[in-house]
Amino acid sequence: MARSRAVTTAAVAVGLAAAVLLVASTGATVLDGPSDSISDDVALQPGDNPYTYLDENDELVVDVTEENPRIEADGVNPDAFSAQRALFYVTFDGDTRAEAWIDHDAEAVTFTVDGEPVESREDAARLTPENDAVAIGVEVDTRIVDAVPGDRLIDSISVHAETPSDDDSTTESAGGSSGPVVTMTEPSPDARTFDLRAVVGGADTELDLAGMYVGGDWIRLDRLSFVRDAPGDVEMRVTGAENRPADTGVVPPGVDPLGYYTVEFGEPDQPIREATATLAVDRDRLDEAGVEPEALVAYHDAGEGWERTDTRVVATDSETVRLAVDSGGFSSFALATESPAIEPGSARFGADEIEAGEELSIELDVENVGPAPATGETLRVGTAGETPVTGGTFTIDADPGGPVTESVTVSIDEPGVHELVIDGDRVTAPTTVGSVAVTSASDSDEGADDSEGTDGETSIGSGLGDDSGEGSDAPSDAGSLDPAEEPAGFDLTDATGLVALLAIVLATLFLVRRAPR
Repeated sequence: MARSRAVTTAAVAVGLAAAVLLVASTGATVLDGPSDSISDDVALQPGDNPYTYLDENDELVVDVTEENPRIEADGVNPDAFSAQRALFYVTFDGDTRAEAWIDHDAEAVTFTVDGEPVESREDAARLTPENDAVAIGVEVDTRIVDAVPGDRLIDSISVHAETPSDDDSTTESAGGSSGPVVTMTEPSPDARTFDLRAVVGGADTELDLAGMYVGGDWIRLDRLSFVRDAPGDVEMRVTGAENRPADTGVVPPGVDPLGYYTVEFGEPDQPIREATATLAVDRDRLDEAGVEPEALVAYHDAGEGWERTDTRVVATDSETVRLAVDSGGFSSFALATESPAIEPGSARFGADEIEAGEELSIELDVENVGPAPATGETLRVGTAGETPVTGGTFTIDADPGGPVTESVTVSIDEPGVHELVIDGDRVTAPTTVGSVAVTSASDSDEGADDSEGTDGETSIGSGLGDDSGEGSDAPSDAGSLDPAEEPAGFDLTDATGLVALLAIVLATLFLVRRAPR
């Protein structure tokens, strides 16, 4: 709902003071002090200076003349520049938002907020429950006008304030007196509905959305314009959101949406051939994220996916970046930034099995499927679990659509079979590239020791030891000998010969004892 207040001014007059009259004040504001109400939620309050006060009717007065008993000079200097940073305050006590701006017709006077002009709806100061007061400053530049002492530089100003409400609606003519009659309602800060009567075919139709939120209060949709081929009546609804609209697909890899807005018509398939949206983005949020205004882009839902839309920066200042999004019609749109998106491909391992701590060489294929080039993007090869990996970090440079092959080495200290995964801040999804078996070096050593011990025990069991059966302390290569050459062993044939020999000896003795003497 738009309201305005004509502020009483004793005007700004040109005097003969030798010093600049308007100087910076402390800027203190007392929100619970006396004020001049514009609406239930918006009020005006004098600044901490001698130039503004409330009169007997509690209306704000701005008096920068020799008639003001609170100042000792006779007005501002001729041929000089003067500034007051906090002339008065606009305060807000609502739970939604308000837009405030100053209207006047003085050439030498400019009203500002933080040094930027605030003299139109497009440049309005924005108030919210968190930012519930803005200081209105004034700059007077008598160098640009032909002024002499006694001249009045400004006679009156009007302070406009606009706040939404559930049943708020405005009716105006779009595109001048020949345009359609437009009725707009604001059901919420992030929604607008329009009822357009008698749209002119083939002509521009412009709609003022009064700063509709797009993904938060730091992105706002200010205006829509379109050309409809045929005349007629149009009903439409515009909504903003932080999350992707439910009936749209996933945005392409590397597209990072900041907010969405959707334009829907009461009757689909409208004959619209040209459309432009004008958005305002808070500069401080972009600065915090390190995003340049030229890096902002828009995508629109083309039915079978999202496509990039012509986006251009139309104006910038210390507070706001203004963008124009041109399209051939309306659907869902995403205001976004672009980044690389790395998609892992195939991998070739130098070995399927390594010992713990041993280095494994891997050759990896990756591709940048995002819309922005990758410059020094860091990727990492790790395990699918929590097993630590030494090495595995590498960087790539790749143009959009460009494949890259890189080599990297890793080592793992924990035995077992490990799946290796490639990941990174710009990797589309962690991807398994293969697996490797890691054996323990100590296990290999123990296996060799066990083999030697068995041979040794075999040698000890052949009778080379002492009577106790324990092995000799002296080193022996018995374990490497052929059993057929065992010096202390004998087989069954040896035993048979011995028995035969013994029998012959016994028989001979018997015959000898029986022989006559």
